[in-house]
Amino acid sequence: MSDKALSIDTSEVEKQMRKVLSQVSAGGSRRAIRQGLNTLRLQARDISPTVPHDKGILRGDVKGDSSPETIVNTMVTLVEGVLVYRAPYAAYQHEGMRRDGSHVVVHHSEPGSGTKFLEAKLARADLRLDILRVMGEVIKKDVAAGGGGESE
Repeated sequence: MSDKALSIDTSEVEKQMRKVLSQVSAGGSRRAIRQGLNTLRLQARDISPTVPHDKGILRGDVKGDSSPETIVNTMVTLVEGVLVYRAPYAAYQHEGMRRDGSHVVVHHSEPGSGTKFLEAKLARADLRLDILRVMGEVIKKDVAAGGGGESE
């Protein structure tokens, strides 16, 4: 058995990523985040476990948006996004119980719906790649348009 560890030099990849990301406008970053959040929202609606559905209030009252300001560090411009289900019982449905552990959800009215309807999507590599692909397409268009595109 060898004591040698596998070492991969990623400095060139990181250099190229910084170069591309430096060409993305703040507006392009926000558009990419919003498109990524919309993809996650659609996954939660369509792929099991789906957002629980009884009267449609939880599924219909969701908003995804990027942060209004960008945070700049030495490597990239970071724009955060938030997907919010605004129904007062959204966290209860997602977690499957109240915060204190009581009232555990044991049955959902629609087959295929269930708890962790967002978290389950982010745990799957294929679905995360779908989100990144969508975001990458937006970034690619922004860079092709000269970056600095509209700032929103």
